Amino acid sequence: MRVVLVTGGAGFIGSLLKEELLAKGYAVISIDLEKDTYVHQNFKAVQGDIRERRALERLVKKYKPMAIFHLAAQMPHAVKNRQEFWRTNVDGTRNVAEAAKKFDVKRVIFTSSNCIWGRDLGRPVLEDDAPCPREIYGRSKVEGEKIMREYENFFKVVTFRCPPVLDIGRAGNIAIMFEFIRENRKLWMVGKGDNRYQMLYAHDLNDAMIRALSYNKSGIFGIGSDNVPTFRESYEYVIKKTRSKSRPASFPPFIIRPVMKITNRLGLQPLGVYFQEMIDKDFAFDTTKLKKELGWAPTLNNSEMLYAAYKHFIEHRADLKSGGTNKDVAKMGVIRLLKWLS
Repeated sequence: MRVVLVTGGAGFIGSLLKEELLAKGYAVISIDLEKDTYVHQNFKAVQGDIRERRALERLVKKYKPMAIFHLAAQMPHAVKNRQEFWRTNVDGTRNVAEAAKKFDVKRVIFTSSNCIWGRDLGRPVLEDDAPCPREIYGRSKVEGEKIMREYENFFKVVTFRCPPVLDIGRAGNIAIMFEFIRENRKLWMVGKGDNRYQMLYAHDLNDAMIRALSYNKSGIFGIGSDNVPTFRESYEYVIKKTRSKSRPASFPPFIIRPVMKITNRLGLQPLGVYFQEMIDKDFAFDTTKLKKELGWAPTLNNSEMLYAAYKHFIEHRADLKSGGTNKDVAKMGVIRLLKWLS
């Protein structure tokens, strides 16, 4: 049986990816800091830490995966200890690459991020555009890409630069917006909400990653949805579909941006440096290369993804906890005051 290893297999993306891999006949080994209770005859969950090099190498040696999907990373809204954050996202990536080299893994598929750009380029971003990260998460992903390129002579490396990934089960900061819609409150936006910020359906990402198992080269790809609507159009779509009485409202950027920076420094709101900068900006990848090389195409746009995620959120909100992963609801902080005023 074809065996693959997924780092971060208990996370939001990892949980969906392993189910698709198992459905396609792969045996899946997962390593994650979190306990994974998923059960399948061809699935093995290991509670472990990619920062522990020897333990990771023992796992790769034991199961001999044909490929590693390297998804494990600390997220930007979960930065508490910058040194440990760097150890996970950068040193952990080095450990994955070393284990793959040492035990002759044929392919590593790595998820990078659009956060390696911290500004609007005024056009879709291409694979050869120079990164310009603004915060530690983006910088950690740039370093991760550099590490992976060092090992291309030992195994194939396929890197996907991902915008925010949506699907059922996604909570995080988006769950805050969902609460406003559920309670029929004003849905506050920075500016008019007329910016177009690309997102990505988790199933479409998984489709691309599984296609990469048959890709006989190394490569870097920007990935994301087509036909990107504005923020306002996307949320109006969800509001209309759910018959909510919520309505979009606007904050002038020159007023709210300084407030966001101050409250972020004080730890009073969930949005990090990157999203403070890009919250009213356009961003999209040019996915021409990915479509040509892997025969891939997206299936849902931002509005459709948001609606699917919202429906699941409403059905399961009683079971959600507050925390630092994309499966958890982000802590509102000072946004709670904004909610009260809405």
